[in-house]
Amino acid sequence: MITALKTCQSLFSAMILGLFFVSCLKEGAIGEGAELKLEASETSVTVPADEPGQLVLEKTLTITSNRSWSAFCEPAVDWLTLSVSEMENIARTNEKTELILVFKNNEDRFDGRATELVISTADGSVRIPVQQASQVPYIQLLTPAVIDTLSCMEEVSVVRFVSNIEWVASIEAGATAQVVLDTTRGKYSGEVSLTFAENEDTGLEPEAVLVLDDPLGGLAAPVKVSFKQGKALPYIRWKSESQEYKGSLATSLTLDFKTNSDWTAAFAQTVEGFTLPVTSGDKSVNQLTVNLGDYLGLGNKREADVVLSLATGQSASLHISQIATGFVLDFVAGNQPFTTDIEYGTPVVNTQKTYYLSCGDSNYPFVFYSLQGYTFVNGAHGSTCGLMTYKGDWVKLPGVEGWRLKSVELFTSNTGSSANKGFALRETPDGANLASQYVAAHDAVCSLVLTNPDADKNYYVVALNNTGYFSKMTLTYEQ
Repeated sequence: MITALKTCQSLFSAMILGLFFVSCLKEGAIGEGAELKLEASETSVTVPADEPGQLVLEKTLTITSNRSWSAFCEPAVDWLTLSVSEMENIARTNEKTELILVFKNNEDRFDGRATELVISTADGSVRIPVQQASQVPYIQLLTPAVIDTLSCMEEVSVVRFVSNIEWVASIEAGATAQVVLDTTRGKYSGEVSLTFAENEDTGLEPEAVLVLDDPLGGLAAPVKVSFKQGKALPYIRWKSESQEYKGSLATSLTLDFKTNSDWTAAFAQTVEGFTLPVTSGDKSVNQLTVNLGDYLGLGNKREADVVLSLATGQSASLHISQIATGFVLDFVAGNQPFTTDIEYGTPVVNTQKTYYLSCGDSNYPFVFYSLQGYTFVNGAHGSTCGLMTYKGDWVKLPGVEGWRLKSVELFTSNTGSSANKGFALRETPDGANLASQYVAAHDAVCSLVLTNPDADKNYYVVALNNTGYFSKMTLTYEQ
């Protein structure tokens, strides 16, 4: 039979309670009158502090006796428990039984512990000294001590180990790999994750050494794990797949990419108005500028692929496009010499009759202005070419399908004696002012803002005095 696991108790307690000790009584055992036989397979027991990776460790003794017997610890301890399991009888007069000693791990790094195991019968007993050693600090790796199979890409490697101490982790000085540890200290068995940054050097195999150590100096030598990354392969890649610009005015696009090699740049197609100011660079340069020229024709689109190439054959392509938002308008004025026979298409220079609308910033405001010409230049005007020079002059603002007018800005200009220029925004040339403003400074901006724009209404800008002319107008529309 198997007696349940019991905590060793004193002999006195065992005799009184009859519970807290291990006993064994064999059928057919020789009773009183026969010579006592009581032997243990070992005369003393010494065990280490623990079994690596286990919470307990076990030791088995063989007890030979021709009497019933009991086993207990003296003095009683809580770190050692006993159990028995019967073996086949070797002889009726030579009964053998296994006595199993189960030790808890000793976490004390400085002191061992001891007790005596007493095997007792009615006619005599055997005392066996039992000792458990103090901790011997250790860190035992469960992963290889050399890991040289890392790729050149960003990678995480995990080092696992068992230990019986508090430990610290660090990267040994002189590492050529860029690595970050997820933890730098811990207790007992554990793991440390190392994150290696991408190696972008085509000629270097970066190395690093992880050091696991006892902060109290109990290890004979630190435990080390060495790592090696592979060489980088030449690469080049864009940070985005495409870029689109909506606008008719010339601009520049800044395109970001990443590479570890010298590169060249070119268009896969020849597109009028697209140029590359720089067509080559080394691996430290990771931006490319593309210049886009003026482009009229509402809704027109031009596009090209920008290709980056390496001498080793790798390449990357980025699609860019420009969608035109500029077009020529029929600009109708009041008493001034404006006509409705405006030429549509490319603006005509040297005429006061040509204007166009373009879309510039992220909110797509439309900018309405005249090209520099003979009769219309910022800061200069004549008696017959001023824009809304006289009180009551008006300009009908253009409608844009799908959009409604939100605000108007007039860039005023004055070479005369008057410094008071005023304008109003109305639904009819002689209606009530929806918005109005006077500006006293020369070359100032007069802003007119609609609080509740209506897409179905016409709007007019009207001069409020005899010197209220302007040389540039900005119209902001919203959908």
